Amino acid sequence: MTRAVARLAVAAALTALLVAGCGRDEEVASGPATAATARSSATPYSMKVTQTDTRPKVRMSSSVRRRLDAGDVAVVDFVARAGIAPSTLQLNKEQTLQEIRWDDWGSPSASGRARVRALVCDPNCGRGRFEMLDGKVELSDVRLCGSRRYYATAKLETTDPKTGEAGRPATYLRTPC
Repeated sequence: MTRAVARLAVAAALTALLVAGCGRDEEVASGPATAATARSSATPYSMKVTQTDTRPKVRMSSSVRRRLDAGDVAVVDFVARAGIAPSTLQLNKEQTLQEIRWDDWGSPSASGRARVRALVCDPNCGRGRFEMLDGKVELSDVRLCGSRRYYATAKLETTDPKTGEAGRPATYLRTPC
């Protein structure tokens, strides 16, 4: 019987250790951080926060660079492509302007007419479809980045050719600075 009691005592001790250790991670995570808890609960990743540049690298051809250096105005679209009076422009994730015909490019405000490839989120964006709409775009708010000039604001107005219904989707332009 002594052996059975000893086994029960060992089993009870092991169970007590296991139960006592179960809340350990939660206590360390929710309790105040000390040097002892930091050493005992090392993380597999660095907790050091560093500043990163959130702007994507702008892609532009050498001819666009030369024209910008000569004084032209460029636009940087949603996917960080720079262009001067581009024929295609992506203003957000759902709308891409195609076949753009520009007026007054280089002035404080440039306007254009285009076909707009638009994602119609019906019943939702994952199951939506693309449609071609008529659109008008206006670029404005010329900003200086170094010695180069870029349009910083866009307004898009679309018209559904079937219904005549107007839309004003959100637009995003990126300046390199």
